[in-house]
Amino acid sequence: MRIETAKFLERLEWLFAFFVLQLASGSLIRNVFLNNVQDRTAGLATDHPIMQAIWLCIYVISVSLVLARPRELIVVLQREKLLLLLVGLALFSYYWSALPAITIRRAFALVGTTFFGIYLVTRYNSSQILKLFVWTLSIGAILSPIVSLGFPSIGISPEGGWQGFYMHKNLMGRLMGLNAIFLLLLIPSTNSKKHRRFMWAGVILCSLLVFLSTSKGALVTFFALLILYYLYKSLQWRYTVAIPFFIIAVLIGAVLALLIIGNLETIVVDILGKDLTFTGRTILWEYVLQMIQQRPILGYGYQGFWRGLDGPSAFVLDAVNWAVPHAHNGFLDLTLNLGIVGLSIFILSFLMSTIRALRWLRLTKKVEDLWPLLSLSATLLYNVAESTLLERNHILWILYVVTVFARPASYKQSVKPRYSKPVTTLAR
Repeated sequence: MRIETAKFLERLEWLFAFFVLQLASGSLIRNVFLNNVQDRTAGLATDHPIMQAIWLCIYVISVSLVLARPRELIVVLQREKLLLLLVGLALFSYYWSALPAITIRRAFALVGTTFFGIYLVTRYNSSQILKLFVWTLSIGAILSPIVSLGFPSIGISPEGGWQGFYMHKNLMGRLMGLNAIFLLLLIPSTNSKKHRRFMWAGVILCSLLVFLSTSKGALVTFFALLILYYLYKSLQWRYTVAIPFFIIAVLIGAVLALLIIGNLETIVVDILGKDLTFTGRTILWEYVLQMIQQRPILGYGYQGFWRGLDGPSAFVLDAVNWAVPHAHNGFLDLTLNLGIVGLSIFILSFLMSTIRALRWLRLTKKVEDLWPLLSLSATLLYNVAESTLLERNHILWILYVVTVFARPASYKQSVKPRYSKPVTTLAR
């Protein structure tokens, strides 16, 4: 009886994690709760009372589940203090925020979102976490063609790109590209030929959805991650093979960089269909930098800048004549929110996490253990033209938190002996 109850609770916990990731992925499930599937903008309204109530319940459950495993929590929190400092800075930015009422509310949401990521690390091992993300995004991949073909008014954007099960074509393109890479990581460790075939089918479907989204940014990022996948994979080889491979890769990369720079206008304008200002982003960034210079140290407070014509963002909106929701660059938005101090903390955290991910790679020799390094790379690439850093209730911020705190079983962590007990995991 106890075993059956334990299994039921394990499954219930897994369904909870799956549901939260699905909600955080920006899927149409948000609109279902708002009883408004037709209007995609309804699901974007994270400040809607119904969505706030749902997320509040998620935060409470996440904190409760984390506190139920105090030993695991202490071990996990010891691994990365800079990220905790950054989230704490966002919370305390209420005291200097240009919009304190918004800052305190959204900062608590950020803390709750971060706690959910920490919960995943205390509950599951690194391999299980990867599979949980794959399950979440694969369901979205399966449903996207159904929505786009069966309900084109919902699944296809006005520009003609597929949005599928998600609220924006760019979002679908980015997530499907990421899932294709994650599936590639799992294939070598899958023993069943049948399961491998399903995974290859998933890779093909996700790759196709990236193209059908018509999101040029998602397509470029997908190809970049695909190249990085093979480069990082070479790091697991013996040095006698890896070093020559890297030298050749650097030489090829240098040649490609020269070709791209020499033909930048043709590539950007004719092939990608953009202008050399990247659809006005560089002009936007100029005005954003001007506003950063006014409050460079601590910024305008978490989520305290972008408030249309009612906040500090009014200057930027008037200058670009465009209803800008964010800086279209995660690092600029982070600097607007928390200044150079916040940006510096994040950069240090990112660099240290990258070093750990490289060490992880050399320790394990398993292909699926490339995912922390690829997740960090995805974070870097996505935030060149979008903003997901410290984004509350967002799957990519949850992924970053998990990446920073997670460790493989073989990774030696220097903690006190009384907390060295292995983390309880859900076998799948």
